[in-house]
Amino acid sequence: LEKNVSDVNQKINILNSESERFISTSYAIKRVIERKNPHIFITSFFYDNTKTATEPRIMTISGISSSRQTLVSFVNELRAEDTFSEVNVPVSNFVKNADIPFSLLLTLRNNAIIK
Repeated sequence: LEKNVSDVNQKINILNSESERFISTSYAIKRVIERKNPHIFITSFFYDNTKTATEPRIMTISGISSSRQTLVSFVNELRAEDTFSEVNVPVSNFVKNADIPFSLLLTLRNNAIIK
């Protein structure tokens, strides 16, 4: 019985340490929504949860921006966010002047502190 309890405690400790290392997807989505302005309309979030622990965790956000400047401001807000280690914006997002469909690739930061 003692061995079983010890094994269970060890597994719990591993799970707890893993959850502290990674930002949750829901927290990352919350931060994106908090950073957007009223002229950014998010239409979808996509997160592939099949990655291994060593691969970068990437979230894709799609939406529509009312203007180029609005999109640039939103991207800058996301880049200032500690939740993401990288924010990639394809150049094709800036082809139109208004009502711009966009897609952003956000790399979730490991070992980030959740504020």
